[in-house]
Amino acid sequence: MSNETKRNSKLIAGMVIGGIIGTTFSLMDKSTRKNVLVKMETIKNCSNRMMQELKENPSEVKDKLSEKLHYTSVVLKDALREGQALYDHIQHTVSLRANDVKEIAQDTMDTYYQSKQQLLAISEKFKEAGNTVKIPSIDEEVNENNTNLPAVQGNRMVNNHPVL
Repeated sequence: MSNETKRNSKLIAGMVIGGIIGTTFSLMDKSTRKNVLVKMETIKNCSNRMMQELKENPSEVKDKLSEKLHYTSVVLKDALREGQALYDHIQHTVSLRANDVKEIAQDTMDTYYQSKQQLLAISEKFKEAGNTVKIPSIDEEVNENNTNLPAVQGNRMVNNHPVL
């Protein structure tokens, strides 16, 4: 016997033993035992009725069963067709929305880059205007004014002309 066969047989034995132990523990509870007995009685009665009906009217049972199977088949086919139609509709809608999202994202990126370029252009214009109308700072004014004033050393004037 190979190792795999031994493992399989041990697995099956373990499952059977576990099932027996589980059933034993569950049947220790009185309400569980009653439920099991009631269900077993119901199954037995249904089986006996079906067997009796089958013996008495085999063609009628066959026709009823055939009718039920046909009805079930029709219902399942309708459900599958409706499910497929819903799937197709959702797939189509999601596909359209995905394209819309892609377009919106692209438009947003384009607007961002255009705005960035326009902001840079406006910034350059402000710099250009500032350089054209340059307002001297206080330090520049003081330095300019000092160069136009004569230099005095003690009581005598040293420099009396503006510096070019």
